[in-house]
Amino acid sequence: MKRRILILLLPLLLFLPPAVSDRAAGQTKQEPQIRVTTELVRVPVVAIDKHKDRLFTELKQENFTILENGVRQTITGFESDKAPLTLLLLLEDSRIIQYIRGEAIRPAGIFISQILEPQDYAAIMAFDLRPRVLADFTKNRQKLVSAVNDLARGFPAFSESNLFDAVKFALTGGTLDDFDYKGLAEIEGRTG
Repeated sequence: MKRRILILLLPLLLFLPPAVSDRAAGQTKQEPQIRVTTELVRVPVVAIDKHKDRLFTELKQENFTILENGVRQTITGFESDKAPLTLLLLLEDSRIIQYIRGEAIRPAGIFISQILEPQDYAAIMAFDLRPRVLADFTKNRQKLVSAVNDLARGFPAFSESNLFDAVKFALTGGTLDDFDYKGLAEIEGRTG
């Protein structure tokens, strides 16, 4: 049975440095251009109510409207993917986000308690200056909920955060505080 692998980063802000231009270095190099046209775009959706405390899981195609530049698009296919998930929740836990910390932690708890299925396999990591594994991959929802509750009760230790090292650790693994974490790269499945 195939599994889907999903990484959630809450909250996620990526700042990428600007590319260095060959022309700025005095070189004129023609870069290859790749153009792709598609008639089908897959749009994964998670729907919550306006109070952000109820997730909708039994939606149908008629519950959605897709607009492109204000023009209604035809939905040619709609499916609810019920394949088992392999999921890593990567949550920032630094003082930088102290004022919105609950907005990251609360949805994680709701997701675990309302969306995660018994056959789903999940892990929870938090990061500030460095990542820490709160719950390694498990199907035990109570263990995952306890990890989120422990995080919510704690207080961030650092004002800095290092997203890139946390993502790298989540993907490739390593040893952290005498804990050997294998990373998502070792898990079989497809990404989604």
